[in-house]
Amino acid sequence: MFKVNLRSCEELRLDPNPEFLKELQRMRELATLDRSGRYELIDDPSAADLILFMECSGYEANCGPYLEGVRRDPVYRRYRSKSLVYSAFDFPIPFVPGIYPSIDRRWYWRSLARPGCYLVGSNVFIGAYAVQPPVEPRVLASFVGCISNQPVRRRLSEIRSDSILIVDNTDAFLAACRAGRQDELDRLKKGFVETVSRSKFVLCPRGYGASSIRLFEAMEMGRAPVILSDEWVPPEGPDWDAFSIRVAERDVLRVPEILRGSEAASEDLGKAARLAWEEWFSPDQLFRRMCETCEEMLTSRRPFALSARWLCYLHFARPLHARKLLSRIKNGRG
Repeated sequence: MFKVNLRSCEELRLDPNPEFLKELQRMRELATLDRSGRYELIDDPSAADLILFMECSGYEANCGPYLEGVRRDPVYRRYRSKSLVYSAFDFPIPFVPGIYPSIDRRWYWRSLARPGCYLVGSNVFIGAYAVQPPVEPRVLASFVGCISNQPVRRRLSEIRSDSILIVDNTDAFLAACRAGRQDELDRLKKGFVETVSRSKFVLCPRGYGASSIRLFEAMEMGRAPVILSDEWVPPEGPDWDAFSIRVAERDVLRVPEILRGSEAASEDLGKAARLAWEEWFSPDQLFRRMCETCEEMLTSRRPFALSARWLCYLHFARPLHARKLLSRIKNGRG
């Protein structure tokens, strides 16, 4: 039995923010669904084979955007050799080895960072779709979401094709969030599910980070994802070429032409996508798959993996991280 201790820096606060504990809570829920019999959750980090810090993407979370909270944590400092992290941060720097759903290909070192999927934020209405009568797709491909946060998304609005449906719900989504209108957010989420159900392919451009939860939602709904993210690193395990189509960001306007060439295979691709989701990312498999990845990282860890963390400081040469670091230093949080 492989013993796993799950924890989060947020728990150390006198008044933890529940929003920043969602990844930890979700992982604990997933552990109850695991039937492999291989992994056991324990509370004592000293007796664990793996200590996994489950950290969210919030800038105000106790872990910090650069995992400084994890690195200062006494449990991590004492048991560094068996500690890893799961971080859903959009622009991660792998100062702590672990699983990073949005790790950037330009900065991807397998000894430090493995790609993965998101644990929270998935559309809750997708589950209801699975028990409904199947819908015959009527459009070649669709995208529903905010198109203003990345250049590749903005270019989607330039596609001129009756077979491609682009729905920009930026204003409606932001207004509902600011007003705290859950009914409106639910309506938008249901609209996403309805549109995907009518689509043969789902366009999955990158979000703020290199990945997008839309990719995994498309797979769950049995629709072939079209990945538009040059820096995205595919999670290990699934045969991504068997059910997804990858299009370079510079070729976004060629999407209609590219997809017409694969339209006849869209149904088979969608079925393969659903099977891959069931095998690798479904609730009853995800805990085991993540633990397997972590176990392999620990057993294959080499001295280079520890020294390579110094290379992470190269990230601060990027304007994005340089600005954020300076801002944190200025505010006394660096």
